[in-house]
Amino acid sequence: MSENRMAHKVRATRDAPSQARRLIGEMSSNLGRGIDDVALVLSELVTNSVVHGNGSGDIDFSLEVGNSIRVEVTDRGAGFDPSKRPRSSDGLGLVLVERLAQDWGVSRDGDQFTVWAVLPRA
Repeated sequence: MSENRMAHKVRATRDAPSQARRLIGEMSSNLGRGIDDVALVLSELVTNSVVHGNGSGDIDFSLEVGNSIRVEVTDRGAGFDPSKRPRSSDGLGLVLVERLAQDWGVSRDGDQFTVWAVLPRA
């Protein structure tokens, strides 16, 4: 695997966000000062997959580092309508993602739902 890209799977359990944060330590030298923001965005997206996904199976996530950092988290949940922008009354996860990311969105491929975010590279 390229040193600028990583992909992992974690089980959809309450430990998944902390496992995902630990796994991105492999790329800490590529992320520089931006690692805290990347870890927070990844943790929030994985948490949403655990809470709102189908409740079982794996959560796939990847990071790709170039001029910016792209985070993708995929599960087999129903997903949501991204045109309804996040509100703090819905929880802070996507509000934080929206504030930290240059851009973010969703995609669906069959039974897989992906939330992605692009962050600046510090």
